Order: sequence, then structure tokens, then C-alpha cells
Amino acid sequence: MRNEIPEGTPAFDSTSEQTVISALLLGKHSTIDAVQSILGEGEAFYIKWHRLVYQAILSLREADTVIDPANIAALIDFKELNRDKDKGYFWLVEFYEIGSIWSMESVEWHAKKVRDIWELRSIDLKFKRLLMDHMEADADLDSVYAEIESILASRGGAISDEIISVSQAKEIYKQYIADIQKRKINFGWPTIDKATRGLVPGDVCYIFARTNVGKSALAQSMQLNIWERQSIKSIFFSLEMPVTSVYERMASMVSGWDEEGIEGIFLAEDEDRLLGDMEKYEDGVSFVEKTRLNLKDISRITSSAEGTGAIFIDYMGLVKSQGRSPYERLSDLATELKATAKELGIPIICICQLSREGGDGTIPVTITMVRDSGQIEEAADVILGMHRVEQKRTQAGGVEGEARKEWCVLRPGIQWRHAEDSRDGKRRGGAWRW
Repeated sequence: MRNEIPEGTPAFDSTSEQTVISALLLGKHSTIDAVQSILGEGEAFYIKWHRLVYQAILSLREADTVIDPANIAALIDFKELNRDKDKGYFWLVEFYEIGSIWSMESVEWHAKKVRDIWELRSIDLKFKRLLMDHMEADADLDSVYAEIESILASRGGAISDEIISVSQAKEIYKQYIADIQKRKINFGWPTIDKATRGLVPGDVCYIFARTNVGKSALAQSMQLNIWERQSIKSIFFSLEMPVTSVYERMASMVSGWDEEGIEGIFLAEDEDRLLGDMEKYEDGVSFVEKTRLNLKDISRITSSAEGTGAIFIDYMGLVKSQGRSPYERLSDLATELKATAKELGIPIICICQLSREGGDGTIPVTITMVRDSGQIEEAADVILGMHRVEQKRTQAGGVEGEARKEWCVLRPGIQWRHAEDSRDGKRRGGAWRW
């Protein structure tokens, strides 16, 4: 066990400590767990105030209590710190407000920096104490060298702890699989689930198609599926359609009435007819109707809705971002979207419009079409394509076949392939539902 580091020991980075604390104040369990795996119980924090805040956050996390400035302040002894409680509370509020700007990668980097500087302080202190203990003229040099080797060996042991054996990897994988089964999301369609193995926390899935093919309907179908079959809560960010259209489509999907029929039910003030169909989604299906949101806004809103297991974004081109050209904006968004999914610890399903190369929507989607949309190909975990299959006109002037919409899996995991077995989306009286 390392010697305790006195408060007066120099060498620390207050910026990194503050970055870590501000990110943890948001109360995201995935962020707290990742940081705790690096910093343990918080002895690496040089500033005592930061250390106590960190330990209060861990206590709230363990007790499964809401993590907010008020609850954190209640656990801290401000008299011991000679700090005014009100000022301490407002400091927490101020840092809570800036916590959302940090990505998971940034927080982990600063946490490792806090840990590494603490290691340097620890080594520095051990050598100083060693020299002070052996300043006498008759000091035993062999003993001094032995202690130096012991200090270096202890550091070497810390490094060797980072090496994982096959048997250790097996146990880690076993735990990962057990945890992931509780949080993995299935699309709800056997063919697509087999091709993709579902979505795990941190995955990003893109749905590509031309306009008016049914991308939003496919996403809404999935939102209903994951609540019906897995009880996973989700939020549908509708950046294009008003919530009235989103609700009307959902009601049509669930009830089997077409959109005109849904409108007629409400005009007749007979909406109780839908009550039995719709009320079962009350606790699991939510919507956000705002335009020009950026990913930080989406992350903040998602974090405020406790228990959210997935989010849907309709659609990517309307997410506010930097960049001079559409290609640059989509490329930046693709990278940031992956970081956001990892930070939130949930899958993100994002709808994307195809370029003009996608034609009128009747041409099957290919990976070449997707490559025109920035860095999405590299950042995506799963890519789905959709197209329409029109009825064919006969020589007699009639039509044959059934109008339908098909999807294909363009990217399951890291393996590119086109799924030959496409699943049809069909009308069941109301809106398209898969």
C-alpha cells in the first residue's frame, strides 16, 4: 500500500482534476464507472475539495441515489474544509453546467493524467524519505539500493497488472457477455438481428434511404419493438417532423387505423378508442420535437431522462454542426456521434438521407452510395439501406405484384456484406410497420 501523500506535496494539475469532477457531476453511471476504474477511491486527487466531491459521487453511485449538487453537498463536511457551504454548492452547480462539454475519451485522458501525476508525487516522496532516513555517514549503501529496487519493483508491478492473460480475458469476456445481455437491443426482426447480432451500448446504427421511402417509419417501428419485447426506454428526436405527425404515425402503427382514420377519431372526440392500444407505451416511448439541436444538446437531454436505453435521431442532416461543406459536417458528426454513444453508454440509431445517386428510392442501396456521406462508413457499427419495390404495370394497363419496402444490411459489425434475404415492410391497415 502506498504511503499517504501529504497535502503540501507539490506537482498536480488542477485543470485535469476539475475536468474529471465536472464530468462526473452529470451523474452518468458509465462515466463514473470508467473513471473509478482509473482513479479508484480518489486518493490521486491532490486538492482535498476535489477528492471529497469525488468520494461523495462514488457514495451516491453505490447507493443508487440521484447524483446532483445538492446531494453531493449534503455528504461533505464543509467545516473540515474551512469552506462556506453555500459557496461550495454554487461551485458544484457551476461545474455541473460545463460537464456536458467533455467526451468520454477526454474525461478518461484527464483521469489518467491525475493518476500519473499522483504516481510521480508518490515516487518523489518515497525517494525523499529514503534519502532522509539514510543521511547518516554510516548508512548501509546496500540497504539503500535494495530499497530503491523495491520502489522501482512496486512501480513495475503496477505496470504488469495491466497485462491480461488468456484466462483473465476469458473472465472479463464472460462478465461482459452477462452484462451486455441486459442492455443489448434487438431490432425485432430475425433476419436483421441475425446479421447484426443486435446493438450494444456505444453502437451507432445508420438507416440510409432516399426521401419518402420509410426511414422514419422503420425507426419508429424499432422504437415500439424494443419497448414491447425488451422493456427498453427510448427517445425519438424528431428534428424534421412535428410531434403531431410522429404521434399520428405511431397511433396508426399500433391501432391499424390509417392516418385519416386517426384524425377522424379525434375529430369525433372518441380518442378513448385508442386508449388500450396506446397507454402501454406511456412509460417507454418518448419524443423530442426541436430543430437545430447539436449533439451536446441531445446528450444533455438524454442524460436528464433516467433509464433511457436508446435514442433515435431523425435525421442526421438536421443536427447542428460545424464544417464548411456538407461532407465535412457529416464527417465531423459521424465521429462525434460515435463518441456520444460511448459517453451515454447506449446505442444510437440515426436516419440519413441518401445523395442523389440513390435515385428515386427504388434502387437498392449500396455501400458506394453511403461513401458519399462523409466518414459514416468508418464510424458506423451497423448500416441499413432501404428502397421501395413498386408494383409493375401490365400490358393490359393493370398492375401486378405488391408494393413493398425492403431493407438490406450493408454493415454487420466490421464485415461488409449485402443481405440477400431482405425483410418486407407491409401495411397492416395503418401506417407501415415492420
